[in-house]
Amino acid sequence: MFRKLIILGILLISSFSLMSLVNVTYADSKNPEAKEVKEEQPVKIELVSPIIVKNPSNNQLFIFGIQLTSELLQTIAIFIGFLILLIQYKSALSLKKQEVINELKLKIYEGLVSQISDSSSKLSKVGVVGFTLPNMILEFKSNYEKDKNTPWTGLTTESLNTEFYSAIDSVADLMILLERYEIVFPNLKVFRLAFSVAADEATKEFQALFEELLGFIAWNSSPYGNKPHHIADDAKLEQIKILGSSFHDKVSILSSYVSDLGVEAQNTLLGKLFKNRVSKRVPLDPKYVVIATDKKSIEKLEKHFRDETDSGKRWKQYTEEIKT
Repeated sequence: MFRKLIILGILLISSFSLMSLVNVTYADSKNPEAKEVKEEQPVKIELVSPIIVKNPSNNQLFIFGIQLTSELLQTIAIFIGFLILLIQYKSALSLKKQEVINELKLKIYEGLVSQISDSSSKLSKVGVVGFTLPNMILEFKSNYEKDKNTPWTGLTTESLNTEFYSAIDSVADLMILLERYEIVFPNLKVFRLAFSVAADEATKEFQALFEELLGFIAWNSSPYGNKPHHIADDAKLEQIKILGSSFHDKVSILSSYVSDLGVEAQNTLLGKLFKNRVSKRVPLDPKYVVIATDKKSIEKLEKHFRDETDSGKRWKQYTEEIKT
């Protein structure tokens, strides 16, 4: 833009200079006798203003052209100088704006990373219970058959309940954080939908497992609560294994979505700063979806969560019942 303005200024100066020369040439053709001016009789020029000339002659027109060109040159120089200052101001303003945006991105990223780390840690801890609890129960059963006074020393149902809902609360905090900055990064909205559906399905599986465990695992470690109500038989133990595996699967899905957010957070918030991108997760089983924020993926994911998941179907049915 600045280069174009300079070229425009030069063209304007050249045009006005050419006009002045044309005026002089025209005056020469009208006054041929004015070419021969005696040196001992210099022409007196009386200027009324820089633009108005009294009694113009050939030399007067020439001087007038020079003066006019000089005035125009000064005006254009002032104009170009003003444009340069304006461009510098806008450039400085743009740099300051970008600096503020980058600082905000870093602030958001730091908040997300901290919350993602907390959620991932809690989900991993509680998710593995689905596999370890059946073995705990089997070990306790073996020891109890040898000694009826054997206390339960494994994970209690009270602590399991606390740990699970602490993990779910952490994911809810992550959703609130995403909602807070939705105006900055609207594409990340799809993660709130993914977390909502996955957390709902994980909670449903936890409740089924928890109800089954209440009769076979101590509620707490107090002297009056550290003994199971019953000893699980083989059929019940197998049922707990099935429920535990299903619970672990749902928690793993929720945890994978949290991991996807970590990838998208780096690419969205830090990608332009460092000119690099982190590769998306590639699941071994294609039935597990990967959360991405491009337009095509968002449309596909929204349809999947609302029309193809149990949670989405229940919510759709609930909203339709309310409307009717």
